[in-house]
Amino acid sequence: MDRRPPPPVGSRSPRVRPGMATVLVAFLLVLAGGLLVLARLEPGAPDRLARLRDTHARLREAEQALVAFAMRTGRLPRPATPPDTDEGSASDGPVLVGALPVTPLGLPPRAGQDAWGRLLTYAVSATMTRPDAWTHEALGSLRVSGGLVGEQEGQDWALISHGPNGAGAFLPGGQRLPLPTNAPERDNLGRAPDPDPALFRAEPWDLDPTDPTGPGTGFDDVVRVGALPR
Repeated sequence: MDRRPPPPVGSRSPRVRPGMATVLVAFLLVLAGGLLVLARLEPGAPDRLARLRDTHARLREAEQALVAFAMRTGRLPRPATPPDTDEGSASDGPVLVGALPVTPLGLPPRAGQDAWGRLLTYAVSATMTRPDAWTHEALGSLRVSGGLVGEQEGQDWALISHGPNGAGAFLPGGQRLPLPTNAPERDNLGRAPDPDPALFRAEPWDLDPTDPTGPGTGFDDVVRVGALPR
């Protein structure tokens, strides 16, 4: 006989935004696929694997800091302009893109970098950076698509590590690495030459674009998107 006590009267499960569980599962599949690819590579695979794990941990920490900031202020922070670590200025565009603003988030500078020492790219719906945007239930305008995630809309932010090749990433000193040559990685810039700043791509890694059996893109970005609970 099940002797467990019934749940308290009036208790309810937390609301889960439609589609968020699907996004989480899909990104876990992307991560698992990347780990399997890395495990087969020699030499340098163990180092890449360690850096990938570290980068995912930093993206999770950044995401938690964004939610905590919104709980304190009712909005999301504006991106920083490298090499600055504070919030940048407001803009009229629908999407703001820059570096993770670690100073207002209360994070050390290292938390705004991936495991390859490059700055994380932070994109956010401009509406979500306005005063009391969260309390007024503004909706995010970012979208994510990819081979394993389909397409998800209404996201508030995107966090991107530009991966081992670093194409398009900023360095802590403000210098920028050469822009990516493949279309999926250009979509993760959030600015020119990205043709659609609101669209981000989460694809399986393709570390050997010369492999005739692969997609031939050289895609190695690590992408995490999210939305505040509503």
